[in-house]
Amino acid sequence: MEDYRKKILKTLDRFQYSRGRREVFLDVVEYVALTVATQFDPFKQEERNNRMQEIVANYKGTDGTTFCALLTDMLSYLKKLPKSFGDYLGEMYMEIEAGNKNAGQYFTPYDISRLIAEVTISEPSDKDNPITLCEPCCGSGGMALAAAEVLQNYGFNYADKLLVVANDIDRHCVLMAYTQLSFAAIPAIIKWQDTLTQKTWDAFVTPAFALQFDKFSRIYRGTESQM
Repeated sequence: MEDYRKKILKTLDRFQYSRGRREVFLDVVEYVALTVATQFDPFKQEERNNRMQEIVANYKGTDGTTFCALLTDMLSYLKKLPKSFGDYLGEMYMEIEAGNKNAGQYFTPYDISRLIAEVTISEPSDKDNPITLCEPCCGSGGMALAAAEVLQNYGFNYADKLLVVANDIDRHCVLMAYTQLSFAAIPAIIKWQDTLTQKTWDAFVTPAFALQFDKFSRIYRGTESQM
């Protein structure tokens, strides 16, 4: 895993003085996120496919080859998530100094997120009833990932019994969270939304949510009615 991370960061360095590591990293994340979304979400498929084509069109020649290599390495890296939890994208995002410091954007280190989850989440007494986790400022999804890991350590099948309802005002954060929760097989609906005003620009459902749509959509509607 560490080898993949180092390889991705090294490849991003090749863009440091042209496009910039942040721009390329976010393009890779967005392309992966939209690839997943177009396969499991019937809404906005044309719009999302067009955006994917726009991203690829920005990389030609050697840059195009390097971008494809980044996509391949990123996919290989993210596939490790179900077996080894961690905030892969969030930590990489902060490592390349992509965070919005003016907005006070600093992601919680994953070890801290896991500690918080261990302290706040007790062992479920009823493993048959689903649990809903609401995250109003999800960042890259680190807290949701940590919660799923803790539940798994309790012997709880989070892919079947956990619903994450998350949102963030930063679209890049939404895409990172959506990507990671998708690869971790966590049922989730993630909104690009202003938590205070409830203004919503977009929403994404993870494959684990889509594949169990009837069950989790009912739970989600019940959650919405209580908010």
